[in-house]
Amino acid sequence: MSGIADVEAGAFHSLARTSTGGVLAWGRNNSGQLGIGSTVTKLVPTAVAGLAGVVEIACGRDHSLAERGDHTVAAWGLNDAGQLGDGSTTNRATPVTVVGARSAVGLAVGRGYTVVLSTS
Repeated sequence: MSGIADVEAGAFHSLARTSTGGVLAWGRNNSGQLGIGSTVTKLVPTAVAGLAGVVEIACGRDHSLAERGDHTVAAWGLNDAGQLGDGSTTNRATPVTVVGARSAVGLAVGRGYTVVLSTS
């Protein structure tokens, strides 16, 4: 596949960041971790709608993140422990903005958590 700048893998899903700043996702999608607006599993890379200018991606076990060029962060997927950072515990099948992450310069994720490295 040409035009891929970065690839990340979660437990059962994967993300690819394109050289143009888009995001592709594939694999298991039981919690919406592909960010495609449904929980349908995808066997081929599928575009994550609504994301542009992405400079970094990260996969947790069942959630995903993308840092945009403006240093904001989008998250989607399982949110049982609040790992999406949107102030809820509702799973999201499309990207939502992480509250308060306005100066992100790095991402780290795990099974039920998210860490955003910030300049402020």
